[in-house]
Amino acid sequence: MKAPLTLLALSLALPGLAAAQESRWSAGIGVIDSPSPYIGMDRQTNVIPVLGYEGENFYLRGPAAGYYLARDQKWSVSIGLQLAPSRLDTDESDDARIKRLDDRDFSALGGLRARYGADWGALEAIVATDVSGKHHGQYAEVAYKYPISLLGKTLRLTPGLGINHYSADYADYYFGVSAAESVRSGFAQYQPGSTQNSFVELGALWQINANWQLVGNLRQIWLGSELKDSPIVEDDTTSSAYAGVVYRF
Repeated sequence: MKAPLTLLALSLALPGLAAAQESRWSAGIGVIDSPSPYIGMDRQTNVIPVLGYEGENFYLRGPAAGYYLARDQKWSVSIGLQLAPSRLDTDESDDARIKRLDDRDFSALGGLRARYGADWGALEAIVATDVSGKHHGQYAEVAYKYPISLLGKTLRLTPGLGINHYSADYADYYFGVSAAESVRSGFAQYQPGSTQNSFVELGALWQINANWQLVGNLRQIWLGSELKDSPIVEDDTTSSAYAGVVYRF
């Protein structure tokens, strides 16, 4: 799994890049560094382009795009698409058994996203289902975040915590072992049920000037019991880090 959950964390972090009321584009480059919970997988570091847009009705935030159904100063509800945060390229593993498994591809999720912000922080939620036909599973996430402004509001730190949910089909596609794979690889056949993962994170945004920003995100994830019990997993926790520079037009 390259950059597990990091892509989703990035899509949740990017709204801060376009907080102004006027429509604005942003573009930049970032680095994602993350390990994989799968056996025999090295830590992955990837350079990625960053593209964002925040308009009155439409937004683009890295791997996520959507349309606002309703919004005001405190809350918003949108419908959209996003790239699922999971993938396994078996050729990248050093383990001969993993190499005999089928690849697990990125999938596209479609659904609803909601946010409510107040003086005590912000609540964010996602409910989505597979629309790419990869696994027909569902993904959900609920998070609480508390933005802290420093240095005259040029620096913003946003600690947060949350839980995400994998349906049984989602978990089985990325962490299960089919009967055919068991015969080829030697792993025991395994079919996980639905599960919940917990995480903590810290986001950062430094407003260098009117156009340039430095952004970052750290996230630590604790895998749910159904994923930890998978025979193809060697770590029950994983972490991810993202750092980038963005120019707002």
